[in-house]
Amino acid sequence: MTFAKQVSGAAALAAVLLLDLAASSAQAGYVETLTEQGGNVVATGSGTFDLTALAFYSHNVASQPFLTPNNALLGIGTTILSDDAYTGVSAPAQFGSGPGTNASSGSGDAVAIVGIFTEIGLLVPAGYTSDTPLMSGAVWDNASFMSLGVTPGTYEWTWGSGADADSFTLEVPVPEPSSLALLVLPLGFLMLLAALYHRAMPQHLRAQHNRAKKRIARNLEYERAAGAICLRDGPADTAARARPSRSRRIGQGRLGYMSPDTGGAAL
Repeated sequence: MTFAKQVSGAAALAAVLLLDLAASSAQAGYVETLTEQGGNVVATGSGTFDLTALAFYSHNVASQPFLTPNNALLGIGTTILSDDAYTGVSAPAQFGSGPGTNASSGSGDAVAIVGIFTEIGLLVPAGYTSDTPLMSGAVWDNASFMSLGVTPGTYEWTWGSGADADSFTLEVPVPEPSSLALLVLPLGFLMLLAALYHRAMPQHLRAQHNRAKKRIARNLEYERAAGAICLRDGPADTAARARPSRSRRIGQGRLGYMSPDTGGAAL
């Protein structure tokens, strides 16, 4: 079952990546989207980069999928040791308050925004050339935006100007409420309305309402006590107390039961 679930999740991620790649073909830059899915956080990214305005820094740089919201750093794709690094990126201050958290798994092209000494750098697959389509994915198991410290919103890392301008965009949509929350919220609202109605009820109506509740509770107690006496085996005085009235005996069929052993005589 676990293997089947993993295969199904991988197939769904691949389908989303293909859709992202098709959608991004009509737009510039690279877009990564974070979503909450089935108790996990899933990242999908696709698009292209124009490296013209960036400065080459180094070959063979390690890259892995991760999130560091409080420093506005992130990576997506397969863990590798051979990325190319470029500097010259302008970054937002942060996209949340969470510290660094590595992903549980990654797939596709390795892409990352990292800190290189005092600068912000972009990591791309080794030998990458501008405007080549990229497609990446990552999953953080048993996680949420809250646990990772991610704040919903749209964040951009930019470089260059004019025809050489390009960007890495992170989109974090507000999570949809769970079905349980959709059920609990209306129930809580109804309970609040009931409490407000009871508080706003005139004093004499509230007193009548309370008396009716006490009367119902008292009747229930009487019925439970009577049932306990009737079912208890005890002395003759207890049986006398438990003996039903004549009208109750008639209602139970005491005078109307026809026995085949007595020829139909009443018992």
